[in-house]
Amino acid sequence: MYCRHFLVVLCLLPSLLQAKSNTSCYFEQTLPDPQRLAAFLRAMPKGGELHNHLDGASFAENLLLYASDDGLCMLPDKASVLPRPYCPPAFQLQQALATNPAIFAELVKSWSIYEPFRKGSHNDTKFYGIFTKTAALVAHHSGEIIAEVKRQAAANQVSYIELIVITNLAAVNQLAADTNWQGDFDKLRQQLLQQHKLQHIIANIRSTLDAQEQQATNRLHCNGKDAEPGCRVSIRYRYAAIRNLDQPTVFTELLTGAELAKQDPRFNAIDLVSQEYGHKALHEYQQHMQMVAYFKHIYPTLKVSLHAGELSPDLVPATALRNHIRQAVQIAKADRIGHGTDILQEDLHEQTLQHMAKHQLAVEVNLSSNARLTGIAGHNHPLRTYLNYHVPVVLSTDDPGIMHLDLTDEYLLAVRSHQLNYAELKQIARNSIEYSFLPGNGIWQRDKLVKVCRKDQVGHALSVKCRAYLAANEKAALAWQLEQQFANFERDRQAEC
Repeated sequence: MYCRHFLVVLCLLPSLLQAKSNTSCYFEQTLPDPQRLAAFLRAMPKGGELHNHLDGASFAENLLLYASDDGLCMLPDKASVLPRPYCPPAFQLQQALATNPAIFAELVKSWSIYEPFRKGSHNDTKFYGIFTKTAALVAHHSGEIIAEVKRQAAANQVSYIELIVITNLAAVNQLAADTNWQGDFDKLRQQLLQQHKLQHIIANIRSTLDAQEQQATNRLHCNGKDAEPGCRVSIRYRYAAIRNLDQPTVFTELLTGAELAKQDPRFNAIDLVSQEYGHKALHEYQQHMQMVAYFKHIYPTLKVSLHAGELSPDLVPATALRNHIRQAVQIAKADRIGHGTDILQEDLHEQTLQHMAKHQLAVEVNLSSNARLTGIAGHNHPLRTYLNYHVPVVLSTDDPGIMHLDLTDEYLLAVRSHQLNYAELKQIARNSIEYSFLPGNGIWQRDKLVKVCRKDQVGHALSVKCRAYLAANEKAALAWQLEQQFANFERDRQAEC
């Protein structure tokens, strides 16, 4: 299916055949020129981004501006800022930044990960520590950060974002602490649902998001004549549970995410995040997969994308690399996998890859993040393996603010380090809509366009049935829009082979 989609478009849209061929030649001509290649990829339509953490999306430079405006105090370590009842003038962040520009650079460096992972570099430890330093800022400025995400998406020709969020964690965790955990999923779920606290938490999460999205709308001037392009970017949210907490807390967080997805269409999936090599994450991994499987059974429409296989021999012993991805797809029944970097270290990895290909379970590949946090990069990264096994691949940024990058950088790295060609990049962009958790059906059905649109052509008036289908299926509408964007993009980028 990975390759067949591309071939189908060539057959069904003959007017684009020559443009496609010429665009591939144009792309190949840009390869010796880094600036020209980067310009090509920045302008290329990319569809969606399916793996982006809200708490890692804002650049340190922006977070520091928020902190300065909030009147926060810089701690003596010059790496943290906090509200303090008394803050000596020398440590008032606003004043310190104004009088000593070096402090700004020092804080930015402290809150960012630039360098590739090297054994002993502790990039991973620093990375997870950044969230502790910036958590209060992210919570207070989520509306501004959502605006940042949409603005950056538009600049990278991205139309859709799935944003991973952790919110109201303290209230959810207190609810879990008050439960009587005996390992029975049904009993605990009923116990939690019978309490008004859970529904109050969910209502609070929804109302808080209302306010944050309104703030983002205002910041982008979406209701005025000077509306920014980011206003046209659609966002859905994936609620994440913290896998290194105790089991009743993980269960309660997953239940909160499942109920949110049931009640609010903006939330469309659940996930498990934080260090996959943490003590609880490693030793209770199978129990976590069983929890996710339980929620998939109880909530049949619930979508699941799981961080799985974000490991390397530099982080864990070989015994911990054997089955995380396999358990995520076979026990938890995940619809997508995030990262998947250790697939070739797993037992029965060929069967897992074949299973993912057969059931079209996409993998969210985060090349820069993998290189900087696990040391898996270049020919050691399994990107080409996934492609060779016809597992659907999408590219994403993971934590673009902390990593100081955008989605174009990931496409550029895919070309430079993995020699992806234009046809492969284009398919990845298509995958980002086809395998998204957008509501409705897509425009592809096995190896053909859906029947109601099979005779329609991009750039021409749509038939009544196709138009009605696109109107009824948000995923299909965005996929068709992507095809139109490619038609325009390719029309302007042609070269002789």
